[in-house]
Amino acid sequence: MSTTTYPHLVDASTAIDKWNDVRLSGPAMIQYFKEGAYFEVKRSQYQNWKNLPTQPEYIHAYLGIANQKLMLYFIDNVTDAIPITSSSAKGQFNGNLQHSAYAPSMLANPRFASELDNLGSTQLTPLEALERSTRWSLHSHAWLTQNAGSNMTQVLVIPFGDFETLFGAQHLAIDSVLMLLALKMDELDVLLDETALLTSSDAITYSLEFILWGYNKNNGIISWLPKDIVRPVPPFGGSGSGIQQSDFQLLAYAT
Repeated sequence: MSTTTYPHLVDASTAIDKWNDVRLSGPAMIQYFKEGAYFEVKRSQYQNWKNLPTQPEYIHAYLGIANQKLMLYFIDNVTDAIPITSSSAKGQFNGNLQHSAYAPSMLANPRFASELDNLGSTQLTPLEALERSTRWSLHSHAWLTQNAGSNMTQVLVIPFGDFETLFGAQHLAIDSVLMLLALKMDELDVLLDETALLTSSDAITYSLEFILWGYNKNNGIISWLPKDIVRPVPPFGGSGSGIQQSDFQLLAYAT
């Protein structure tokens, strides 16, 4: 495949394949994750998805390694269902791919706009979102070590509607969406004692996720709209789950 004809596709597939190797090693993953704090989706990227001929239901965020940095490569679910076997498919992927580098925590005004908490409701409270992100900060090294291997996350599936809600809050003038890593307690374990976290073979099970926060350069992080309906892949769903391995053609192409 020509790197000049499909440069974005080549870059993404190479980076995704690199992550496929890195995810087998806990120490290697830890090294990459400790060099940043969040990913960012800019309004211009969101607008590109809004302008697609077919409105996506999900955005697939692929983990990758490029220039020794952790990256996310975004592709809409409509494009990602197309087998990459023709020039036209390669061109479509090349045109629709977007990316974000794992950034250090150096925001202009890193504060939570708590005065806005009563302006809306969400399925996730700001406190719950902060607890999950704090869990990642405290336990990411142990979690990555325990979960290294072929079942480690390669893609995170994000409902496009979450981006619409965050960017659509026009009175808040969201400039971008910050995606913070977090550990979410699996539903079957929510009533168990969290002190068991990562201390024994009977420890509570946690899954990797993103917490999505609206960010305004003047007002800081808009804390009343955190979103968390993010699905890690693998595992792939079974029949009727709505998420099949065939939905991730970029993954098949890259690895």
